[in-house]
Amino acid sequence: MTRFSVTRLGLSVIALTFFANSALAADDCIVPEVAAVPEVIADISAQPPIAASPAIPAIPARPCDLTLDFGTSALNSAINAEEAARENADETEKTARENADNAEQAARENADNAEQAARENADTALRDRIDDEETARENADNAERTAREAADETEKAAREAADETEKAAREAADETEKAAREAADETETTERKAADETEKAAREQADLEEKTARENADTSLGLRIDNEETAREDADTALGARITNEAAASRARDDALSDRIDENSEAIEDAIALSAAIPDSWLSDSENFAISLGGGFTDGSSAIGAIGTFRINKILSAYGGGSTLADGGTWAAKGGVRLGW
Repeated sequence: MTRFSVTRLGLSVIALTFFANSALAADDCIVPEVAAVPEVIADISAQPPIAASPAIPAIPARPCDLTLDFGTSALNSAINAEEAARENADETEKTARENADNAEQAARENADNAEQAARENADTALRDRIDDEETARENADNAERTAREAADETEKAAREAADETEKAAREAADETEKAAREAADETETTERKAADETEKAAREQADLEEKTARENADTSLGLRIDNEETAREDADTALGARITNEAAASRARDDALSDRIDENSEAIEDAIALSAAIPDSWLSDSENFAISLGGGFTDGSSAIGAIGTFRINKILSAYGGGSTLADGGTWAAKGGVRLGW
């Protein structure tokens, strides 16, 4: 109970006593003076708690059978009400402390869950990107194979068409030659005697022209065949060079992708080891300073760490620590304060 509350109760007792004295004096009752109350109020700052304070003297019975014990009862009721209020305040403070601890634990669990979800999302995105690159490479290879097959079919069709045209031209020339020979034979039979020299000259001329035409045709065919062979060899050479270049580029992309995957895997393992190497740290009620050491290990990495905690005051403490890889290449640190009650 506060000093103000005790003072207020003392004044209330004085007022009640004064009122009772006045009322009884009107009926000629003998009312003794309550001298102890002003002394208690005057020395209230030096008195022990209410439970141990001196009791207010009881007022003896009056001749008119009227007692004034109601002043003492009111004071005791006020003391009991103050005690009940203090107990209610303690229960309220205990409930608030428990609620704060529960909220802090829930926030820590939510942060851990969020970190785990972010790591899983990063791994899923990396795997999706690798799958997309593999699919794109397969699609490019299929498109190249389809284009190569279409070019071969086109070249084959063109060669067959050229052969058919050449065959038709040769047959037409043979038919023309046959008709000319038959006509010459008929003319020779009819005018053999008169036109022997003319027939001979005409035959020689025809043979010469036929030979020349045949040679020209053979030369033209040979040139076409040579040109087609040269063009086919050039196309095969260009196609081989293109296949070689694309294969080299594909191998380079595969090597780069493999290097990136290895680097990302090493970085993830280093981060896990660094995080695991920093131990938890706390202070018991009797401690003012504590140091904790720890280690973190993964399949391909290892780290060591330490953290220290010191008490600032009754409810506030601070901590700080760090970790480093076993080979000293990478390090991590953390620090903060803790409020507890």
